[in-house]
Amino acid sequence: MRVHDTKTDLKVLDRRRCLELLATHHVGRLGVVEGRRPVVLPVNFVLDGDAPVMVTADGVKSRAADGRPACLEVDGIDVDRQTGWSVLVSGRLEDITDDPTVSHQVTPPVPWAPGPRPYILRLAPDSITGRAIGR
Repeated sequence: MRVHDTKTDLKVLDRRRCLELLATHHVGRLGVVEGRRPVVLPVNFVLDGDAPVMVTADGVKSRAADGRPACLEVDGIDVDRQTGWSVLVSGRLEDITDDPTVSHQVTPPVPWAPGPRPYILRLAPDSITGRAIGR
């Protein structure tokens, strides 16, 4: 049974489908709050179960990894067919760099950006939602 958003008529993706789509992509946008302003930054990530894991240098992302609310948006778009999907993972960003019970079980992504990325961060999800549009 397909579920649609009653306001937009977009297809609502269940959690299982959202995780399947996340597993096929490795680039998204991480949203955090820095001071009083929202900041959205591109990241590459891998999944640890249902939790996105990323690496970063010292900066906005590493400062936000103290359990603050954060989100990751990942999408796939086919402009020619006017189809696509978007998945939003919302939760709390945590630094797992020095947590041996977690960080050694996860293979962090290889960063695209040059330079050292000593921090391993995980977005512990509270919710995973998605929408799709297509013909």
